[in-house]
Amino acid sequence: MSSSVQAFFETAKIKDLSHDTVEVTTKTGLTTDHGVPVPDTDNWLKLTNGHGSGPSLLED
Repeated sequence: MSSSVQAFFETAKIKDLSHDTVEVTTKTGLTTDHGVPVPDTDNWLKLTNGHGSGPSLLED
């Protein structure tokens, strides 16, 4: 980290608050409603007729 960014995170207030701060989750990324990680968030399921792709299929 650069010294200016590091100085921002090492203030007296941040140090005081760190004792009362709880990390809710250590995991990153998207999950389903059941907590299963979603491996590919960039590609969606799409309709196709063999000649081209149609709209993306999204759950509402």
